[in-house]
Amino acid sequence: LGVIIDESKISSQTTVADLKALMTQADKAEDILLPLWQFSWWGRIVHKAAVRLILLPFHKYLIQIKFPQKNVPQIPPGSIVIFNHPGILDEICGLRLLYSQGRTDFITNAASYLWLPKVTLIGKVNEIFACSIPLYESGKKFLKVMQIDSDMMDKGYNLLFAPQGTTQRQDKEDPFKTGIGYIVKELDRPVTIIRIKNYREIWPAPKEDIKYAKLKDLLPKKRGTAILVVSQPLYKDWSKMSYLEITNLLEEKYQSL
Repeated sequence: LGVIIDESKISSQTTVADLKALMTQADKAEDILLPLWQFSWWGRIVHKAAVRLILLPFHKYLIQIKFPQKNVPQIPPGSIVIFNHPGILDEICGLRLLYSQGRTDFITNAASYLWLPKVTLIGKVNEIFACSIPLYESGKKFLKVMQIDSDMMDKGYNLLFAPQGTTQRQDKEDPFKTGIGYIVKELDRPVTIIRIKNYREIWPAPKEDIKYAKLKDLLPKKRGTAILVVSQPLYKDWSKMSYLEITNLLEEKYQSL
């Protein structure tokens, strides 16, 4: 069950312990849709088979990946991996990097509207191929998602997250949203940044929101090569930084790649 929390009691100084205390004292709310079958023993089998037999071969056929760095930094297990969002299935570039380093357990948070009745199939596909759970914006639901992320990362899962929040629909990139600062501060994990280049020319996002897009607008334009630049893992005492400071630091590091 979810809970109702007085959001006026939450500030930039609120800690995870404070949030847990508020949740303990809060009233129970309605059930929250958070499918977790993909993390069960049989769900893991279905997921890994789908990734290895369908997703990775399909993506590799369309898009080759080139690393300009001589030595690509290793991504720590149980850490956060953030990447820009230039097109459709761009997160698979990060997934391919993880798999190449022997990291096959990961979790993603996708927009909750992908589980609405009209587009619920997209949500289900995300569950199978990307181990996605819905990312809600309201306090009580968001905290539940955070707890699941934290629990899975304790088991060695990597969290893949796009801090720009939406796919790039113009030449100029969108800025990082401060939500990434909140997530990093509260999860308190190392962060690796991946900058994906040349992807938008191959498989761009549709001009309108994906839930309104036609099938033809979701298809790749051509085959090609994407370039991935990977940062060294960032180990910081995130608890001593504000959400905005974290966001600005991550964006500055990203721009330098």
